[in-house]
Amino acid sequence: MTSNAGDTAEWDRLWFSQSGGALRDSDPANVALEDFWTKIFSKYSGKLNVLDIACGNGVLAGYIDKAVEESGGKINYVGVDKALIDPPPSSRFKHLYPEFFPNQAIEEARFETAKFDLIISQFGFEYCDRERITELASSWIRPGGRLILIVHSSTSAITLASKQVIEQLRLLEECALVPLIYRLLDRLDKISGGKPEEDKEAEFLRGRINTTVTDLQSISEKLLEPKFLEGTIAVLLSLFSSKRSHIPPSIRNENLLKISRDLQHYQSRLKQQIASALNKEDLRALRSLQERTGFEKVHFSPLIHIDEEIGQVVDALSSKTFLDP
Repeated sequence: MTSNAGDTAEWDRLWFSQSGGALRDSDPANVALEDFWTKIFSKYSGKLNVLDIACGNGVLAGYIDKAVEESGGKINYVGVDKALIDPPPSSRFKHLYPEFFPNQAIEEARFETAKFDLIISQFGFEYCDRERITELASSWIRPGGRLILIVHSSTSAITLASKQVIEQLRLLEECALVPLIYRLLDRLDKISGGKPEEDKEAEFLRGRINTTVTDLQSISEKLLEPKFLEGTIAVLLSLFSSKRSHIPPSIRNENLLKISRDLQHYQSRLKQQIASALNKEDLRALRSLQERTGFEKVHFSPLIHIDEEIGQVVDALSSKTFLDP
């Protein structure tokens, strides 16, 4: 293997802030994703060599380990990700023999020819150089091996929700609610020895904040998915709650800065996800590419959960034989 630590700062932060996948643990799409992979891997009872492209913190490794528990399969699993991932230790798995490669661009990886029986990816393949990875996968996969990808699509509920959150982040930025709260906390810190209710600047800022929040709440009533905006407002206003009154304003200001930075990082990841989502033209091009590089029976299908598409499944078989050069 060769190492290639690229600019993955946003994803580095994500993988060190949670142990699961890129979706929130509470996201109902996780149920459909786990069911999908469970059905795939519960069919395998023998030994299997698996490559996971852009593996993150190993959410698929966890799914696979559970799936083969009853079938008796033994999986040699290799997970590669360009980001500085933080996967579970090998001892966490019962039927999986994992090897994770952080800070490794899959485009620069080196594996033996025909090493893997199965190459998989969940919301990772589309972020990479699709042409280069497809060519490499064709080389790394054994004759008759299988390629299974779940990719973000431009029409999926996940992509549409991301666009809605981006819009709500734009509203927060334009209304300057975070800077207003910061200025008020800073003002309260400076006059902590006096009476803040008699300070004209503090009262002015309170009025601006109240008006801004009222305006945002009116806007949220017209949004299809207002939960992100409403939840963010609630978190910001919690800094003023009576339960936090004993905390010095300077400390609350630090918390506010952290919230602001987290929102910026979240926005950056969402923009990357939206930009990487595949449309119909991208899928047609991918089919053509796979067929040119040694795959057959290329099949695309939407992954559905509660009547909503959450991504596209790309399923293909290696058409190469052991006689191929």
